[in-house]
Amino acid sequence: KILGAGDDGYAGIPTVKVETVETVSIVGMVSDAETSLSDLTIDSDAHEFISFDPLNLEITVSFDEIVYDSRGTPISQGIFITLGDGEDFSSGTLMFNVIENGQPRWSGVPTQSFDEGSSASLSLTEFLTDTDDNGNPTSTGLLTLSVVSVSDESLMTASINGQTLNVESVDDDSFGMAEIVVRASDGVKESDTVITFHINNINDAPAIELGEYVSQIVQTGERLNIDILAMVSDVDDPSEEIWVTVTTFVPGAVQYNPISGIATMSWSESGQEMVTITAEDRHGASSAAIMTIEVVNDLPLLWVDSSGYGDLAVSMDNTDYSSNPSVSIANVGTLELSDIKVLWSVCNSITGICNDFGVSHNLGPFIVLANSGEGLKVGDYVTLTVDAVDSTGFDRSTPDSFKAYATEAVEEIPEEPEDEPENVDKGTLSVMTVGVMAIGLLLAVSLVLGLAIVLQRQRRDGVGAEVYDYHEEYDYSDEPQVSPLVAPPVPPGMAPPLPPEGLPAGWTMQQWNHYGEEYLRRREQS
Repeated sequence: KILGAGDDGYAGIPTVKVETVETVSIVGMVSDAETSLSDLTIDSDAHEFISFDPLNLEITVSFDEIVYDSRGTPISQGIFITLGDGEDFSSGTLMFNVIENGQPRWSGVPTQSFDEGSSASLSLTEFLTDTDDNGNPTSTGLLTLSVVSVSDESLMTASINGQTLNVESVDDDSFGMAEIVVRASDGVKESDTVITFHINNINDAPAIELGEYVSQIVQTGERLNIDILAMVSDVDDPSEEIWVTVTTFVPGAVQYNPISGIATMSWSESGQEMVTITAEDRHGASSAAIMTIEVVNDLPLLWVDSSGYGDLAVSMDNTDYSSNPSVSIANVGTLELSDIKVLWSVCNSITGICNDFGVSHNLGPFIVLANSGEGLKVGDYVTLTVDAVDSTGFDRSTPDSFKAYATEAVEEIPEEPEDEPENVDKGTLSVMTVGVMAIGLLLAVSLVLGLAIVLQRQRRDGVGAEVYDYHEEYDYSDEPQVSPLVAPPVPPGMAPPLPPEGLPAGWTMQQWNHYGEEYLRRREQS
């Protein structure tokens, strides 16, 4: 028999903790006048009933929740059992008071939502309660909260600050739903709850990713084909529904095919051009991106400067007067060049005329034949320009000519030993000796010419005067001989005639006396 409140020996309603496996004595809860309690059988189909221990006269139970009345007061809960002594059976309900077990408790947290690309915060304090081991309420401020899991970490992230849950979208385009498990702990016991978050879908404008096409280089007259549709995407709508336009300032320079998605670009003049790409979805949201196109006639090849920076380095064996230089050009840069063409010329800085020209289809070595093979002369200089094609197909050219000026060979004169002056070769004339002899010769010639003029005048003016032939009497054997190493200057009156416009700009009479004839000859040829 199951004892009730009016039966003798009734022990009252036992108290158990929720969500806890409890053992309760059956003494004072059931009785049998003929059979010992240890010989009884107790069974139940209720999920709260676990087992009966006849040796210890205990039943094991576990309740999942506390049931409250309309005023929020916990009420007793029962387990329907079957009691038997081997012959007879009876049934009834054992009542239990279910109280808190000291574990933190969650009330239901409503579903939360926020827009894509943003975040949300939620204070969880109002959804928490806590008790001690006897079921008495305690402060929830001492509880520690933590995030156990996020069902879709590709959609959102979650963190706890104090007792506030912070949720943030991982990017600006993702939307959907995820469940976040949050745990509350008082240091001894803990409990979990599931909070659902929705990320609302907000229409996004199509995205344009230019990538390597942000800046491009194209030659004048060449065509540049770019797949525009491959750059455009939309997370909300199919790419087929995106309307794309491609424009530039030069009419007709850009042609866009909306079917293939290919834009063909070409310009006839060099300069920097801007190409605007616009993409619009069916909801009216649009975005734009700008490409910078550098239109060039050709790209530069740079001569190596004093710091070693550049693409081409020039080497010449010599630039002495009367020489025909051998030229080699080294490609010291990172460019791979083909279709090489080296243009060389020999010009004169005095006359301003370029006489000789040539082409080499490699970087050398090659010979520069100056003045029809006679070699470089005073005022000559060699110019070099290089045209080539790089590995990307672009034409390249040196923007400035390389120049190398002809120079006079430096004569090395050995030093005379101070202690052996008698061994000096007296037949060798120094430059200073030759100069002194030339000056002496000029003075002697001038003296003879002046004396001859005076004598001629005396001969004309004198009547019956005795004429003395100084020329026959003068002994020229002692006069110094003209050195073949030095040519005397052109005597007055022997210089070439000046052109009608006068002496060329920047020339001196001394230069005209020596180079005027060559100037007039080249002028007639041109």
